[in-house]
Amino acid sequence: MNCRSYTIIAVLFCCVQSIFARPFPERVLEVSYGSSAGFGQEYFPENVLGAPDSSAAPQFPSANPEEILTLGTDGWIILSFEDDPIIDGDGFDFTVFENAFYFGEPPRVYTEAGIVSVSEDGNQWVEFPYNPDTLAGLAGITPVDGAADPLNPDESGGDSFDLSEIGVELVRYIRITDAGDLVTDLGPSFDLDAVAGLHFQVSDVPSTTPIASDFNLEVYPNPFNSTLHVSFENELSRQFRLRILNMMGQEIILSDRLAHSWEWQSGNTAAGIYLIQLLANNKVLSSRQVVLLR
Repeated sequence: MNCRSYTIIAVLFCCVQSIFARPFPERVLEVSYGSSAGFGQEYFPENVLGAPDSSAAPQFPSANPEEILTLGTDGWIILSFEDDPIIDGDGFDFTVFENAFYFGEPPRVYTEAGIVSVSEDGNQWVEFPYNPDTLAGLAGITPVDGAADPLNPDESGGDSFDLSEIGVELVRYIRITDAGDLVTDLGPSFDLDAVAGLHFQVSDVPSTTPIASDFNLEVYPNPFNSTLHVSFENELSRQFRLRILNMMGQEIILSDRLAHSWEWQSGNTAAGIYLIQLLANNKVLSSRQVVLLR
């Protein structure tokens, strides 16, 4: 897979965010740096608003200031999802990516822990509980695979969080605070790479309709070289369409109205990376990236 794939996808999300949920933060609401901060500030805030560094690997973390921001000891940052709030869906609801990595033999994780809090209004905050000894419940403890889909926690690495754990249904702001002396980790301070939302409230779509869980858009095989099978759940008995975009954001296929499934016969379509979108009333409800091989 081309190492630029997810950077391009992030740009594509920016271009069409008016019609579907952007999985990455819209802006930085506020930041406060602690001691030892400085790395990445010349590229701030762009370096924390997109996808995780596509070159990051579990043994070789991102060390690119264009992709990483060091918060410094006890530093913190607040990221905004105001236009497309994250909601409590099925499973994890967002993932925080830091540049933790494996080292040594047997392998250990070089951890730089961060405390994660969420808010609906930016005033009242709810903190995810954590264990200061095991670091469970913190961000910055799981290495990242930048070549994987950042919206698939089973593959992407990073640390994922479930809003149901803290009894919260919707958040517009995520705050990450370097854990400092509250825990015993290995690094000097938290290095933020990215945050990706997984379930959203989208304009004109009911807030009880999580993007990933109610429709369960599936594509297989992926990668593929001739026929792609697409399926989705339709509990509301609605009519949907599927749209395919290339990496320039150009529409190459718009299906007829569908109920549950569809097949894409790629024919002479060029090899590359494409975005499959599930549509209802011209709104994108879910999307998947696919790779066409030749």
